[in-house]
Formats: sequence, structure tokens, C-alpha cells
Amino acid sequence: MTQKDAVIFCGGVNNISKNELIKGLKHTSITQFMQNRRNTNVIIMNARHRFDLEEPPCVNKEITVFDRKLKKIMKGYNHTKVIDMSTNRDHYTQHGLHMTKSGKEWLTRRTADIINKLFADQKPSPITLEWKESLMKRNQPEAKGYKSKVTSK
Repeated sequence: MTQKDAVIFCGGVNNISKNELIKGLKHTSITQFMQNRRNTNVIIMNARHRFDLEEPPCVNKEITVFDRKLKKIMKGYNHTKVIDMSTNRDHYTQHGLHMTKSGKEWLTRRTADIINKLFADQKPSPITLEWKESLMKRNQPEAKGYKSKVTSK
């Protein structure tokens, strides 16, 4: 994969629960992936708020801590961007766990904006041109043994 590629990680919130936060953040496969793919753009979506739990949900506090620590870890990699998931209740279904159509559209626009910005920031390689004199010499036919005569008046 190259700098012209992008990988998007989107995880779930089902496994974030009390006392399992550190286990998810110290998982070495994500860190190894980031280190082995320094020439590839990586977009990570953080964990989303759970509206399906009764207040006060300790899981949402864990999600907030997880997201903060994830951002801190990803700051060490300049080829990554973290997308903050929507906290707008209208972007989630009535039961509160999955996203609605408007929530998915919001997330899609947000992701597309980040991808467009990633590739807009990349500077295209310059186009090199030959010097005018080189072009002129190359386009002139070579005549072997021919001497031009200069006449003066």
C-alpha cells in the first residue's frame, strides 16, 4: 500500500466494558499495523456513545476514556486521522445502539471530507521539462560533413 491508499478502521463498542479498556488499547496488532504501514493513510473511527444503556452508564465513561487514550496513542503516527463518532442522539436508532440513515450519511460525509483532505494535502510530483536549447538541438537534423557558408555583403 502507498500514500495514495487509505485504510479505515471501524470498531464496535460491544467489547468495551469495565476493566477491559487497557486490554483493547494495548493490543499489539493495531500498533504493529501502524508501524508497518507508515506509507499508508489510516483513518480510525473512535468508539461511539451508547444510547441504549440507562443513565448513568459506566460503559459510556469507559468509551470516553478509551477514545481519549486512542487519540493520544495515534498522535505518534503522522499518517493517521481519528474520526470522532457522532454524539447526536438523532443519528441513532430508537434502541440507541445502531446508526440511522441520517447518522450513516453524516458519518459518510465526515469520512469523505477527511479522505479528500488527505489527498488534497499531498503535493503532486513536479513535471520536468527540457531546456529550450536542448529541444532545439534535438529537433535539428544532423548533416555529416556539411559546412554552412556564411556570406557577407
